[in-house]
Amino acid sequence: MNKATVKLADYVCDNLGQVEIKLLAQKLLLVLKKQKKIRALPSLLEYIEDKLASAQGKKMVKISTYNELTSEEKERVIRAIEHKLHKKIVAKFKTDESIIGGIKIEYDEETIDLTVKNRLKRLKNKLAGEI
Repeated sequence: MNKATVKLADYVCDNLGQVEIKLLAQKLLLVLKKQKKIRALPSLLEYIEDKLASAQGKKMVKISTYNELTSEEKERVIRAIEHKLHKKIVAKFKTDESIIGGIKIEYDEETIDLTVKNRLKRLKNKLAGEI
């Protein structure tokens, strides 16, 4: 994200409690449309989520699995990650059929990739190196 977009995201975060959320969202979309940066919206929203989680002393974590986890499974995953990071998290779960199976955990600039897709890729690379 460029400086202007970060500045806009910071403005949104700083004014969340002071301005009606609907009005703030309208202003945000208007500015992005005017600057022809509407494609920046997903990364902008992700930045805002990260910043708000951090302000609450939490870490934003993206968790990808092949299929939807049950509430119980989600809670176990959250507890395990919080234990590893020694910090409360805000978990954002998504399904991704391309991973075939397993789990992928992303936070900050870190990725823990325990997916079948990644294991197969590593095996392929290892076998290719032996030939």
